[in-house]
Amino acid sequence: MKKTLLLTILVSGLWFLVSSSAYANNLTIDNVEIVSKDKANKTSTIQFDISWENSWRGSRNYDAVWVFVKYKLNSDGKWYHANLKTAGTNPSGFDRGTGTEIDIIVPSDKVGAFIQRSNTGAGTTSVTDVELVWDWDAGGLDADAVIDEIKVFGIEMTYIPSGNFYVGDTQADYGQFEAGITGAVFQITSEGALTLGGGGAGSLGNNNATGMATADDFNDSTSTNLPSTFPKGYDAFYCMKYEISQGQYRDFLNTLTRDQQNKRTFTDVSTDAITNIYVMANNSSMEYRNGIKCPATGNGTTEPITFGCDYNEASTFDESTDGEWIACNYLSWMDGCAYADWAGLRPMTELEFEKVCRGPETSLADECAWGTTDVTQAEGDVQSPGEKYETAMTTGNGLANYDGAGTDILGPLRIGFAAASATNRVS
Repeated sequence: MKKTLLLTILVSGLWFLVSSSAYANNLTIDNVEIVSKDKANKTSTIQFDISWENSWRGSRNYDAVWVFVKYKLNSDGKWYHANLKTAGTNPSGFDRGTGTEIDIIVPSDKVGAFIQRSNTGAGTTSVTDVELVWDWDAGGLDADAVIDEIKVFGIEMTYIPSGNFYVGDTQADYGQFEAGITGAVFQITSEGALTLGGGGAGSLGNNNATGMATADDFNDSTSTNLPSTFPKGYDAFYCMKYEISQGQYRDFLNTLTRDQQNKRTFTDVSTDAITNIYVMANNSSMEYRNGIKCPATGNGTTEPITFGCDYNEASTFDESTDGEWIACNYLSWMDGCAYADWAGLRPMTELEFEKVCRGPETSLADECAWGTTDVTQAEGDVQSPGEKYETAMTTGNGLANYDGAGTDILGPLRIGFAAASATNRVS
């Protein structure tokens, strides 16, 4: 992500005018600025432009962008999350801007907003002058607080509607989902509590697997309760459209303290001089297509490091061929959880994952996530490597980048690399 500071002027405390551009898979957020301030209500209005390609809204589901705001305080130089003022659809004081007609959906926790098409359609969504209302009082700020910088981040999402769905695919695999001990698929019909294991009628089994969790093991003879509060996928929810990209993880790292950065990279980045500058692989040169990098010297020991993407190894961060749209590998479970928490999200549950892949369709034995048994391995030379539109040379149904036989790519590809304007779920 390239960021350009357009104007830095303190106006009655608590606001600077800043521009910040954010890229995911052809998602851009730019021309960010604070355009007004309401001392009486302790709020400020944040305005920005947003666009993304291949947007759609159909009769059942649609895509969206999860938008959230971070600000950096002058007093301590740290980044904080900005809460929004009002929950609901197109809340009072928020502005849907000009361009593609959109809705702004602010959930009850008010840590961000979903921006999505209002009407059925497909193509590029492009809107200028969208406005969100920032509740700076909720962050404990007063009217004289000095904000050094403010950024708006976006993550492309997909809306998954409520409804029944099946888990399991009738394959006798260890740990598979099944209805009791029958081997048949299990249907989720509500968000109500479930009995896991035990072999009883109506229970969700796992083909006698053990070791699922120390305190809550379940198998064909031992049961436990999955409470109604656990997300089962029946209710509607949003999920990320793509994997976390290297550019997104870089942006995450660049809003952390030095100590936090050191916990979220493989390389020890606590010293001024750093040898293994490709910090996710803990290596002095790029490995397995992960280009997230820090400077070799001049890092100090207390201030945060500014990371960049350097896939082309030209030592200039965030060039057009530096791979910021490549999926981010080397992430641990806790790295993923930390990123989700930073973004105001949570990890997907296993049941939700099956809902996302299968939708309301019945199960197919030995199916892949796109609903068929087709798999085509992406291999050979990468086309336009490191660029915004990089893709595989290979084509075919079930195109996937995995470690199979042949000429492997030996690393992740761009998020969404297999999709084009004419492709469907399988192709």
